[in-house]
Amino acid sequence: MTNTTRLKLVQAGQKPDCKEIDWSRALLLVLVAIAFAALAVIAYALNRDYEYDHRVSADKLHQNLPLARALHDAKATLPDDVSSAHCYFRPWGRWGESGMAHVQCDVSLEGRAVRDMGRNETVWLDDVYKNPNEPGHPLRGFDRDTDAMLATDFNFLIARGSDGGLTVQSNVDKSKLSFEQATGIVVATAQVFRASLTDILAKASRNAPDSVKQTWQH
Repeated sequence: MTNTTRLKLVQAGQKPDCKEIDWSRALLLVLVAIAFAALAVIAYALNRDYEYDHRVSADKLHQNLPLARALHDAKATLPDDVSSAHCYFRPWGRWGESGMAHVQCDVSLEGRAVRDMGRNETVWLDDVYKNPNEPGHPLRGFDRDTDAMLATDFNFLIARGSDGGLTVQSNVDKSKLSFEQATGIVVATAQVFRASLTDILAKASRNAPDSVKQTWQH
């Protein structure tokens, strides 16, 4: 008969008759706790992002002839492949961190589909505000405070009209935003928007096949 000797590892200071620690179970509990914590963080981030989404449905915007005339006077145009741009304020960063607000635009393309452009892009107010203190700048003297901008809930939709000109729909609230401020935002955004997108869209359009109009975010 063969005698079998079993060895049991004992931690320093642990008595031989103490119950053995189940390390695999402890590790499993730690992993479960980490998973729950990660889910909680994701849920918080998603809710925070939604909380700071100041986009208004396009059907709640109204035709604004004065803003359209301001765009015409500023000789503002949309890039050739863009039929419309719905723009609104967003906080700096993805999840509503404090800092400079920026303008984000949902863009509708026409003609050629740009399948490789389906990612989110933004028009930063740092660009819109380029040299804002220069005489004649559309946003000269405008309050750049993040909370002040977000509190306006200002949305505007620039679209290409049937006559080739631009139309503007907006929800501007005169008690929150003056006409001069709204005009400055719309004109400055249109100028930066065209400058930043023209080359990108031209290259993507050349590389993309003809297709039905599709929408992506800028």
